[in-house]
Amino acid sequence: RRIMFTNTAAEALFGRQKKGPSNKIFEFPLDGGKTTEIEINPPSREKTIAEMSVVEISWEGQPAYLASLRDITKRKKMEEALRVSEEKFSKAFRHSPESFVISGIEDGTIVEANDTFMRVSGFGKEIIGKKSIEAGMWAKPEERAEVIKILKEKGMISNLERRLRLKNGETGISLFSAEIITINDTPYMISMTTDITERKKMEEKLRFSDTALNSIREGVFAMDKDFNITRWNEICEQMFGVKAADSIGKPVGDIITMVEDYPGQNEARMKVLIEKGFNREEQLYRTPRGEIWVDVHAQGIEENGVHYGWVTLVSDITERKKTEEELRFSHAAFRSIHESIIATDTQYVITHWNEISEKTYGIKAAEAIGKKLRDIIEIEENLPGENDRRFERLETDGYCRQEQLHRTKYGEVWVDVSMQAIEENGKRYGWVILASAITQRKLAEEALKRSEEKYRELIDTSSDGIISTDSQMRFVVWNRGAEKLLGYTEKEMLGESIMIIVPEQSRKEVARELIRSKQQEPGKVISQIFETQGQRKDCSQVPIEVSISTRKSEDKYFITAIMRDITVRKEAEEKLRKIDRMKSEFLSNVSHELRTPLQSISGFTKLIMNGQVPDPATQQEFFQIIDRETQHLGSLINGLLDLSRLESGRFQINRRPTALREAMIDTIKSFQTLARDKNITLNEEIPDALPEMDVDDERMRQVFFNLVSNAIKYSDAGGSVTVRAKGLPGELLFQVSDHGIGMSPEAMKHLFERFYRVEENPARSGTGLGLYITKQIIDAHEGRIWVESKVNQGSTFSFTLPYHGKGGNGHGKKNINHRRRPSDIKAR
Repeated sequence: RRIMFTNTAAEALFGRQKKGPSNKIFEFPLDGGKTTEIEINPPSREKTIAEMSVVEISWEGQPAYLASLRDITKRKKMEEALRVSEEKFSKAFRHSPESFVISGIEDGTIVEANDTFMRVSGFGKEIIGKKSIEAGMWAKPEERAEVIKILKEKGMISNLERRLRLKNGETGISLFSAEIITINDTPYMISMTTDITERKKMEEKLRFSDTALNSIREGVFAMDKDFNITRWNEICEQMFGVKAADSIGKPVGDIITMVEDYPGQNEARMKVLIEKGFNREEQLYRTPRGEIWVDVHAQGIEENGVHYGWVTLVSDITERKKTEEELRFSHAAFRSIHESIIATDTQYVITHWNEISEKTYGIKAAEAIGKKLRDIIEIEENLPGENDRRFERLETDGYCRQEQLHRTKYGEVWVDVSMQAIEENGKRYGWVILASAITQRKLAEEALKRSEEKYRELIDTSSDGIISTDSQMRFVVWNRGAEKLLGYTEKEMLGESIMIIVPEQSRKEVARELIRSKQQEPGKVISQIFETQGQRKDCSQVPIEVSISTRKSEDKYFITAIMRDITVRKEAEEKLRKIDRMKSEFLSNVSHELRTPLQSISGFTKLIMNGQVPDPATQQEFFQIIDRETQHLGSLINGLLDLSRLESGRFQINRRPTALREAMIDTIKSFQTLARDKNITLNEEIPDALPEMDVDDERMRQVFFNLVSNAIKYSDAGGSVTVRAKGLPGELLFQVSDHGIGMSPEAMKHLFERFYRVEENPARSGTGLGLYITKQIIDAHEGRIWVESKVNQGSTFSFTLPYHGKGGNGHGKKNINHRRRPSDIKAR
């Protein structure tokens, strides 16, 4: 049995083996003339099944066998897949909790009925082969003719109420659903019935006592005319997972939610219920227990023409829906669905590929069945590894719904894909994939998206808030600038009223401007820009400047507004107003401050010159007053000059090694007389070894003078002022403390601003320049200055100066708190 000759097709089957023992790859049958199936096991390929026919011939004068083979591997796999599908259909049909019957379209002969039908109807297997009318199943035989007529016209029937008779002669009411299927080219009707006899009886007898409600074997709840729950029986508690105590008095939508197939469907349902007074529908509910399918019958409650609400009977049909879903995967169901339907086993090997799939992908079923899904279809990835993650989620969740771009060797197609696990009793058998071609829609969306992205990019990159509203003043555009300005996201605002962002006190003004904008010529930008207040998400308010334009589209007006945050501008304006007011006060105060020492100097000078003060001691006292007032006047003039230099950028400091202890002691001595006159004690805590600093000696004396002068000015008689200095790591600390009137926290915030004067005691206030200039001097020396104070407990002014490496000895220490010099002060 050595192979002597093979053609090209045989080589493909044998793995290109041309000669050698045949039994290495298959068993060679010797019963010539017969056709048999054999298994071929090539060395480098998977097993192949073939049909072989053998005849005896003479080959080069020797007896031989001629074998013809045909590859039937794909056919065998299709037969196996069909067998598995039929087994699933049979299992779902046989064990469904609903009654199923398959009967002839024309004569009504029953060819199959499931166990549930036989149990519920009382008919046994003897019903098989009998005609339904002859068996007495139809209480009204003419109703069967009506059913067949509807079925032929529409192809299916759903939940039609019909009276059917049981074997014992009793008549009951059932929900009748049916479809046409084809078996061996013959049309049959597969029908499903649900007995609702008891429910119909209960609908007639229902009264709203709790006892009656809880005795019903279906869920029953009642609602008032505002759809608030008033009754909720025990079956509802079990069905929806909500106790009566947690549901009564609440809106029905807060307890159970009807899942919408499209936006606004629930509103439409409520409208029908209100207008017609009743509604009958199968609905998917989202409840605390999860999603369940329910057969809902809602009926209005009326008495003497007065509407009181509704009573609703609900039956859990989740299992029936699952059965219907499983039945869809039979061969007949596949052929009747006008979507691409692909079924695979658990390893994603394709077992079914319907005609729509052939049209969608351009791949015949014979070419696809038996191959791995991802070998036939390549799913585009937005990120590397995305497909692996998709299938991981699918394995975990058992369901997936996406829009995907699929590539095959024949081209690309956009599809809306739904992948669902095929499961029964917790066991997974494979997957079913429904796909609808959406290529044209995606191309249109992409073109629209590119256009919108250009417009959107322009809007979103704007730092200003840009919004648009429709004619009802509801937001249709909300950019990132608006989100940043007011705190609301685009998702939160689309469809909401514009008045959400307008404070109560500004609504009349804004409404007036909006009405004016609608009266303008569409597209014309309003030349008048108005200012108002915007209300943020956190209820705070922000000043905004608004510019409005309008446009008209399909007889509808759209308003676009550009909003700009003017908080900084408003603060600047307020600050300028405050500075102007302070300047006015400053000029008035300076006039007084200059006039007072001049009058004193002039008065005492004239007394001495006129010889009216002959006593030398008194003369000496007057000379001291003149000297002190002269110094005070010089200080005022120097302050004005320093302010002028600061504002013009000509303020300068001249650094050189300076013994600050000497400057501090001199300052204290200069105030001894004034302190003695006010009965104030001057103390100093200054180390003898205070190091030299690289500073401007004159400016630092000015700082000490200002701080000690203020401390004495704001101290009461009997108080004390202490001047301290001590070394810290990298810097020297200087402090001037008093036990005077102190100041409030609000005053401390503005203390170092120009023209600012503490208002607690205006009689003691100066020009408002001393502390401002003091801070500029400290800043120029890269130091820090601050104040600590409590009302009626005194104040402590502190400042630090860093050891600086430029000029002076610096004592070999670095400035660890280095700060940049203000740009408007020059240093030499």
